[in-house]
Amino acid sequence: MDFSRRHHLFQWLGAALPLAGCRSTPTPEINVGAKAGAGQILLAEAIGLHLESSFGPGSVTLRPPLGGTAMTHETLLARQIDLYPEYSGVALTAILGLAPVSDPAQAREQVKANYRSRYRCEWVAPLGFANPPVLLTTRERAAKDNLSTLSSAESLKGSWRLGATREFVSRPDGLPFLLGTYKLTLSGGVQILEPSQLYSALSNGQVTLVAGEALDAGAQDPAFQRLDDDRRAFPPHDAGIVVSLDALDRLPTLLASLNQLEGRFPFDRLARIAASLERRQTAARDDAKAPPIPVRDFAANLLRESGLNPPQ
Repeated sequence: MDFSRRHHLFQWLGAALPLAGCRSTPTPEINVGAKAGAGQILLAEAIGLHLESSFGPGSVTLRPPLGGTAMTHETLLARQIDLYPEYSGVALTAILGLAPVSDPAQAREQVKANYRSRYRCEWVAPLGFANPPVLLTTRERAAKDNLSTLSSAESLKGSWRLGATREFVSRPDGLPFLLGTYKLTLSGGVQILEPSQLYSALSNGQVTLVAGEALDAGAQDPAFQRLDDDRRAFPPHDAGIVVSLDALDRLPTLLASLNQLEGRFPFDRLARIAASLERRQTAARDDAKAPPIPVRDFAANLLRESGLNPPQ
C-alpha cells in the first residue's frame, strides 16, 4: 500500500473511531397490545405512556386493537407484541382451560405459575380493579319486576331476549358459566351483537337483557340496572399485565417499571375516564368529519390522577 492510500485510510479511521465511541444506545422497542373496547384501549395506552416515561421517547409502539382474547393471546405467543392487559378469570378459564376458583389471590397465583411454564410469560402488577362480565336490563324493567340479582331474574320464564358479544358466547367463562349457574329462560336464543351495539339494543327494546363488561360505559348508565351475580357464576376478573419473558430478558428494568403500576387504577377512576372516552368514540362514529379521538390525552389524565407522570 503506498503512502497516499495509507494516509487516506488513517484519515478515515481517525474520523470513524470517535463516532463509534459516541454512538448512543439504541432506543428499546416495546410493543404493547390491547383487546378491543374503549376501556382496554385506554388501559393499554396508559401502560404504554408509563413505559415511555421510563424508557424514553419512541420506545413504545401501541399496536391497534387485536380483537378478542384468543387473537390477542396468540399474537403475544408469536411475540408480535411484548405485553398486554388481561384479566385473571379470562386467563384461568378461557386461555389455560383450568377450573374457576373464587379466591382472587389463588386465581392470580395459578395464572402466574401456568403462564410461566406454558407460555414463557409473566403475570405482573395487579392493577387495582376487576372487570367481570355483567348482566343488565333497563331500570324500568328491574323496578317493574323487582329485579336486583340474576337469581331473581330466573322467575321470568321465557321473557328474556339476551344480547351478547360473540366473545361472551364462545368463551367458557361467559355464556356457559351464566346458564350453568342460573336457570334463565331465553326467548329466541342469543342475539350476537357488536360491543358498540349492546346498550342501544337494550334501550330500544331489541333485547331485554345484555351481557357486557363492568368497564363498559353502558354499565355506568343510570338508565340500566345491573343484576348482581349473587351465586358467583363468574370467577374473579382482576386486571393484570401479561408480558413475555423474552421482553423481560431483553429489557432488565421492564419488570420494575410495570410493577410501579400495581394498584394504581381503582375501578371508579378508570370507569369514569373510559366512559368519557367511549362517549367520544360513539359521537365520532356518527360524525364523519369528527377529528381523531385523542386517546393519549385520556390516558395521560388517567396516569396523572393515579399519581404517575406521563411523558411530556
